[in-house]
Amino acid sequence: MYEKSEGGHLTRVSDFPPVQSQQTIWPTERSFTFTLLITVFSA
Repeated sequence: MYEKSEGGHLTRVSDFPPVQSQQTIWPTERSFTFTLLITVFSA
């Protein structure tokens, strides 16, 4: 997938920061479970 930047150049969506793409792509349930696991293990 590609997105047009202000300059008209095509930027690859995959080039965006991993954390940002994970938050937008991952389902809410999966993120919640992942956070829950971290909380349990770090407690």
